[in-house]
Amino acid sequence: MGKIKERVFKGIFWLARYHAWPVLIVILLATIAGIFYIRDIPIRTSFLDLLPQDDQLINEFRAKEKYLAVDYLVILLSLRDAAQMTIAERERTLLDAAAGITYRLRQSDEIIAAAYRRAPHPDIPAQFMVLYGLDHKKIERLEEEVVQIRRSLAGETLMVAGRTDFSSAYQTVVAELDDAFAGIITPPMIDTIHANLSQLYEFNAALLYTIANLDRLEQVTIAVTDLSEIFVGARDHNDKQEEGKPFFSRDRSMLLINIRPRFSAARGLDYCRLIIDIVQNALDEAGLAAQGIEAGVTGSYAFAVETDTVVNTDMLRTTIIAAVGVILLFLFAFRSILWVVIAAIPLLISIVFTVAWARFAVGGFNLLTSFLPALVLGLGIDYGIHFITRYAEERRHGASLNRALLQTLLQKGSASASAALTTSLVFLSLLFARSRALFEMGAITSIGIIVAYLTTVIMLPALITIAHRILHRRFRGVIINYSPKISPFFQWITGKGRAIFVVIIILTLFVSFQAAQTRFRFVSADLIPRVESHRILSKIHTYFGLGEVGIGNYFVFFADSEKELTAMVAQLEQSDLIYTISSAKDLLPVTLAQQQVLLREMNISSYADQLATVEASIADKGRTITYIKSLIADLSMMQYMATISGWGTVALLSAALQRQLWELQSVLAAIDAQAAQTLIIDLQRALTRLDLNLDTLRGLPPIETMLRDIVKTLPDGIKFRYITRDDRFIVYTRMSPAIHHAGNLPLFIDFAAAISDDFFGMPLVTNRLEQHMERDFWLSTVIAALLILISLWRVLNRKRLVLISIAPLIFGYIWMLGGMRLLGMEFNFINILISPLVIGIGVDNGIHLLHRYREEKERGENRSVERAVSTTAIAIIVTSMTTMIVFGGLVGARTPGLQLLGISALLGISFTLIFSLSFLPATLKMTETKKKS
Repeated sequence: MGKIKERVFKGIFWLARYHAWPVLIVILLATIAGIFYIRDIPIRTSFLDLLPQDDQLINEFRAKEKYLAVDYLVILLSLRDAAQMTIAERERTLLDAAAGITYRLRQSDEIIAAAYRRAPHPDIPAQFMVLYGLDHKKIERLEEEVVQIRRSLAGETLMVAGRTDFSSAYQTVVAELDDAFAGIITPPMIDTIHANLSQLYEFNAALLYTIANLDRLEQVTIAVTDLSEIFVGARDHNDKQEEGKPFFSRDRSMLLINIRPRFSAARGLDYCRLIIDIVQNALDEAGLAAQGIEAGVTGSYAFAVETDTVVNTDMLRTTIIAAVGVILLFLFAFRSILWVVIAAIPLLISIVFTVAWARFAVGGFNLLTSFLPALVLGLGIDYGIHFITRYAEERRHGASLNRALLQTLLQKGSASASAALTTSLVFLSLLFARSRALFEMGAITSIGIIVAYLTTVIMLPALITIAHRILHRRFRGVIINYSPKISPFFQWITGKGRAIFVVIIILTLFVSFQAAQTRFRFVSADLIPRVESHRILSKIHTYFGLGEVGIGNYFVFFADSEKELTAMVAQLEQSDLIYTISSAKDLLPVTLAQQQVLLREMNISSYADQLATVEASIADKGRTITYIKSLIADLSMMQYMATISGWGTVALLSAALQRQLWELQSVLAAIDAQAAQTLIIDLQRALTRLDLNLDTLRGLPPIETMLRDIVKTLPDGIKFRYITRDDRFIVYTRMSPAIHHAGNLPLFIDFAAAISDDFFGMPLVTNRLEQHMERDFWLSTVIAALLILISLWRVLNRKRLVLISIAPLIFGYIWMLGGMRLLGMEFNFINILISPLVIGIGVDNGIHLLHRYREEKERGENRSVERAVSTTAIAIIVTSMTTMIVFGGLVGARTPGLQLLGISALLGISFTLIFSLSFLPATLKMTETKKKS
């Protein structure tokens, strides 16, 4: 195997040394073809593309998410200084701005509709819109005035139904009493007489109260007339459909504009950009800043454009940061611009080849793999750094160009091949992951590392040859030698080897207790870039009465009808595991259904009937007084008979009725009949008009039966949060954190299944994804560890050296976990790939150091450990720093998961570097000393 490897590297030397220009031209042509191939590489921005592809529950979740996805576009206008303005000023300013914006939008052929007012749905009866016009103050006024009407006409009771005037009412009672006196009075008859007398007493009380308050009827008539005007005003307001109710926030500081483009957002990213440009131009032309107004755009069109922009921007920024950081680090380490150019050319070409491979193999990038070009840049530069460092060392020792190139290829080419193969195998372990994101990461990166290595090992000798031919003696290829400066430090490390070994072991044991507490947690928001349209949508949900449902810990239920929705919400409210419930019922005014009940309970017709009874009786008061006198005589007889017969309650009630009738007789005798009739007739007519207005509402079906049509009048951004595209109601339930406690999730699933067979929930998905995450983590880690052990065994061929080489990796990993725990970080769906990353990157340090150690040992050099670490330390530090720069760029990404990945990688790589330059040489020296003794 060693001879085959030697022949391969000698062949590369011959090709690059004696055919440098053809090699360079062929690779550049391939690069140009690659650039043409990747010029429009797609980047998939949906987090659904990151989830496992073959899990039934995940697929159901994916189907439901797509089922709920609906195109919409909304502008949110907000006043900057609303606190300094009156309500009227706020409304006027926002409406004027909205009118100008919608006018400009309607000029575009791509905008079908733009509206900032509620347009009544054709299936909603006009009477319901009258209900919308009755605000809290008007309803309170209705209640108060009806109470006043009742008190003015009847006190606390109404007259007996069916009586047309006083005289006929009393005539009936007289006839009943005469019949009783004519026969034998039995106990059942006593009960009937008592009931009739009680009813008569209440009737008289109502008559006395009404007659006593005749002087107040004029005021009541005015109040009733005003109540009728409430309905007229509300109806007139809602009849003007072109001036429907604006979509104001509660405090009138914000206004929504709903926009409907000609085509769906699914038409493509270019169409979404076109629509957003049209909207932005309309906002710019409206001059909102001068009016003190801020505008935000949200919806599927805005989210598609912003997410694509953010992902591309993050990818470009990360790549630029990596490139600039690598160049500066290279300049600092090697102090040569020429070496920077020579190292950068194969690196940039390898990035082009890797991106082309990504498009060919998996169709492009996703949210997670979008930073891979920068990662390949950070990893690929390692091979160039080690190659240039060794080449410069050979030249510094007086080797010729040919010998220096050949020795570098044989020594560093071989070591770098082992490192590249090992790292590639580590990323190949991700192919066993269930997550599509991790699978694509493994498929792209594993090949990308090999491509970076091959490009470097072929192009660097060719570029060095060309530079030597062009510059001749001016290019000696020597760089600054840091070995003498850092050698004393590593001599101290090896001299204190045993102490350093013990201290690191003890500290790592303490850190491992913290590391063991790191948990796996899936948060869907970690996969979604932070974009402005999400912030705007959240603001709409907060300030327009919808509440914040959020992404993550919720269940979603579906109902086919208003009745099913009402029953479902009532049942869900019984669960202690639910924090809040959000449904279409929340979008209606809270008093809408209550208004219906109240208006139906306003028994205006009974008051009008009572007035008719009073008016008829006053018109014939002489006849009424005659019957009162007869009734008083009969009641005296009844009182006498009841007293001697022992019917105490009847006797007392008869006496009270006599006193009541004497009072009523006096009142009727003194009343001005004509004036009283005028007052009564005016009020009766006003009550009749009011009752006709109420009749238009009493006949309406329950408000819940019109709920779907009412919701359809709302802007799409709100509407489609509560109904699906096929008009099914959606119910969101925000869950308590206790849902994840032992046994609660299965219990809630049983509870939910008893309510509906059509539901799904993020806790279910989260639980399943956390299982997948833990499986992928351990599987990829174990496979990566096995592949590394096999690879290291084949390279180093000694158990002692294999264990020493992986020790810094293990300690660095444990300390990384401890650092994550200290920072409050957990493994999420993205940073679980930190295992193969840290393992693959960290093992390179050990391979290069031990490879040089064996080379020094074969030469018979004294202090081989110190010489090996001092000659490779700079290359190891620079390569680790370049990789850290790449992941440092991720900390500024707007996808939270990538930020956490960047921080985790910085911890893992930095700790691994520290232990590679401390624990590894200390342990290597200890074992060497022990072996000699």
